[in-house]
Amino acid sequence: MTEFTMIKYEMAGHVAVITLNRPERLNAILYPMIKEFVVAMDRAVEEGARALVVTGAGRAFSAGGDLIGRDDIHDTGKPLEDFWNAFAEKLICLPIPVVTAINGVAAGAAVSIGLSADFIIMEESSYFQLAFLKVGLHPDGGAVWLLSRLVSRQRATEILMLSEKLSARKAEEWGMIYKVVEDGTSLATAMELAGRLAKGPTKAYALLRRTLVETYDGTLTSSLHLERLAQQIAGASSDFQEGLDAFRERREPKFIGR
Repeated sequence: MTEFTMIKYEMAGHVAVITLNRPERLNAILYPMIKEFVVAMDRAVEEGARALVVTGAGRAFSAGGDLIGRDDIHDTGKPLEDFWNAFAEKLICLPIPVVTAINGVAAGAAVSIGLSADFIIMEESSYFQLAFLKVGLHPDGGAVWLLSRLVSRQRATEILMLSEKLSARKAEEWGMIYKVVEDGTSLATAMELAGRLAKGPTKAYALLRRTLVETYDGTLTSSLHLERLAQQIAGASSDFQEGLDAFRERREPKFIGR
C-alpha cells in the first residue's frame, strides 16, 4: 500500500478527504504529489467513498506548480503529457461528487484542481491567481477549458491575461464557485456538504458528472442521446428503485450508491 508523503488521505464515513500536504512550500505541486493524488482517488473509489473533499494543509490551498523543485523546465510540455493531463481528466470525471475547500491562495495549476469540483467553497480571504503569462507561459491543467465553461470569454481572458488576484467574493459574484464562508470554516462546510452528497444516489451523480462534461460542446441531438443513455443506466439502479419506493411511501429515500 502506498505511503503518502505529499498528501494526506483519510476516510470519514463515506467521505474521502485528500489534503495537499507540503505546508512549508504552501503545498506547491510536484509530480510525486500528483502521483499520490491519483493513487488516493483510486483508493477512495475502491473503498466505497461516495464523495471526495480536497483541501490544503496550513495557510494555503496550493501555490501551484513548484518551479524550484522541478528539473524538467527545459520542456514545460512534458509533465502535461506524462501525467498532468491524465490526472485532470480523472479528477473531472471521477464517479463520485467532489467538493473543494479553498483556504488561502490557490494559484496556477491549483486553480484547475479547485475548479474541477462540483462544489467550490472559498474562505473570505482566499483567492485564485493564474499568473502563467507573467512568466511567459501558457495556462495549463485544464484552466482554459474550465474557465471558458464557468465565465464569459471576456472574464476568462481577464483572469488569464491580466494575471491578477481574483478574490473569493468576486469569484462568487461571477458565478464561478458555490459559496464563500468565514476564514477557517471551509473544510467543515465542505465536509457537511459532502456528507449530504454521500447519502445521495451515487450512480446518478456519476452519470451527471460525465454528462455535464460530454454535452458541453455537443449538439442538441448528441446531448439528448447522452441523456437517454444515462437515464437508462440510472433507471436500472437500486437507488432508483429505492427512490421510487420512498416516493410512494412518502418517506426519505435511503440510497446505497448502486
